[in-house]
Amino acid sequence: MSNIVFLQKDSKFYLSSKVDVILACELYWVRVFDIPIDSHKEVLEVLPSFFDDFFDVKDYKYFAIKLSKHKYLSFAYNENEIVQTIKNS
Repeated sequence: MSNIVFLQKDSKFYLSSKVDVILACELYWVRVFDIPIDSHKEVLEVLPSFFDDFFDVKDYKYFAIKLSKHKYLSFAYNENEIVQTIKNS
């Protein structure tokens, strides 16, 4: 049986073994977009422009899942913030 940790910015825990981590929604952004682009690589190139109203996009990484022909479920996350949250917990 594996341990599962729900990670939030204010989490405090001590672990002595490997765990599975579930990230709280405060650690990433999710949006669904209709983008007339078929190439996954091209979608990743334009994703920052769809998030730039909310945060400084240069500090984030992006991930997209194709839902249908031009619809994508898109994620933006700051890897450094997640790593720092893990260290602080």
